Amino acid sequence: MDATVHLLVLVKSSSAALEAFISALDRALAASLTSLPSPKFTERGSILDVNLLTEKDVESGRGYAVLLSSVFTPPLKVWQR
Repeated sequence: MDATVHLLVLVKSSSAALEAFISALDRALAASLTSLPSPKFTERGSILDVNLLTEKDVESGRGYAVLLSSVFTPPLKVWQR
């Protein structure tokens, strides 16, 4: 079983603050898994797989950006600022 959470994050640009936020979120999520009864979860040091996308990526339809317009597995927007 793969407990990885794959996130596509649409950003204007990457920054050290954003990278720090992602790392802190990953650590907090991984730590919360230790309370689950499966050793597959407690052994995880990381749970997030984050792919940062820019508007340019979306416009050109390259890489993971094509998933933002997927018909078969549409993305779920969890937060917008």
